[in-house]
Amino acid sequence: MKFDVDWWTEAAGGAVAWMIAKGPAAWCWPSYKTPSDDHIIICFSMGQNAKDLKANTNDDGGIIAKALGDLDAMFPSAAQKPSETYSGVGKVFDWGSKEYTLGAYSYVTVDTFYEGGDAFDGNARKALQEPVANGRILFAGEATSLLMAATVPGAVDEGERAARAVHPHAPSHAPTSYPTVPGAVDEGERAARAVHPHAPSYAPSSYPPTSPYPTTASDFPTTYPPTEQP
Repeated sequence: MKFDVDWWTEAAGGAVAWMIAKGPAAWCWPSYKTPSDDHIIICFSMGQNAKDLKANTNDDGGIIAKALGDLDAMFPSAAQKPSETYSGVGKVFDWGSKEYTLGAYSYVTVDTFYEGGDAFDGNARKALQEPVANGRILFAGEATSLLMAATVPGAVDEGERAARAVHPHAPSHAPTSYPTVPGAVDEGERAARAVHPHAPSYAPSSYPPTSPYPTTASDFPTTYPPTEQP
């Protein structure tokens, strides 16, 4: 949703990273372009929230109106209400209606990493990268990404990996290395150790940028040990 002004900075009394609405608009945040004069707010609605947004609404305008109502309720004392400064330019992406995704993306389970593995070694996602039909069919998407699963950048990068497996000189638009995000790993292990003090740790003691992805399918092993039930 594009607005005529940056109403959220004044309403919140400072810079805003994201906002959690009580209504179905759910999780909203300003455009990540900094600095930006676009005045764009993005809202990400999932599950029942998404169903509620679409309920009794037949077009994008109705969904946007509900989201604007949630933003108004979030800042009732704002000098400039979101609904009054909305430019009229907005777009709704209904991923839940897409035939081949149904609004879903992959997530990590207890079997994703085996034998004390990390993002590159012992990662069951590598099996999803393996070509079939004597190398004639390749798979690529966020689910096959070793470092950026469940993200659009991960899907783009994997598409380029598969393209390079077919044509080694295919152009790339992705960076050549990827910094890791230790916070999520460390916090998950901290919580696990709170329950069981001797829970194993899979996080390295430091986090340098990762190595570039392999460029051909032959760089990946062809067999994988079976995972074990927890």
